Amino acid sequence: QRRVHGAVGGKNKTIYVYQLDGDKLILLGPIQGHQGPIHSICYNKSGTRLASGDSQRQLLLWNTESFPYTVASSSMIFHSNTIKSLDFSPNDKYLVSGSLDCSIIVWDLENEANKAVVRAHAGGVNGVCFMGYDKVVSVGQDASVRVWGVRL
Repeated sequence: QRRVHGAVGGKNKTIYVYQLDGDKLILLGPIQGHQGPIHSICYNKSGTRLASGDSQRQLLLWNTESFPYTVASSSMIFHSNTIKSLDFSPNDKYLVSGSLDCSIIVWDLENEANKAVVRAHAGGVNGVCFMGYDKVVSVGQDASVRVWGVRL
């Protein structure tokens, strides 16, 4: 039986991981590594990684194979403001992040490098998600929704 985990984070810089057991959520425990309040969390499609972003522009990747989760990468710092949204590509090889610095970044997870950086929305980016393999959708403080073509 496949385990189903959920994670929440907040102002105390801690992520709390839960496991679904029937209709109950059981707290597995906290994981720590962020320097600022956590604003975004996303599991990859296969459930093997968790990405989290904070107000100090730090993006962490966590190994989720067993609990407690361990940090897989902490070197993906490029935003200049709070990371508000994260999403993995359908094949889990890329991650898109959106920030209050008005930009979206597509990250190549194998090389831990940014593949594309776009100034997306005046006032900041509130949400991002992959739409298939070749598009990223973003929503922003400027009250617009935009679709971006990406080459992965």
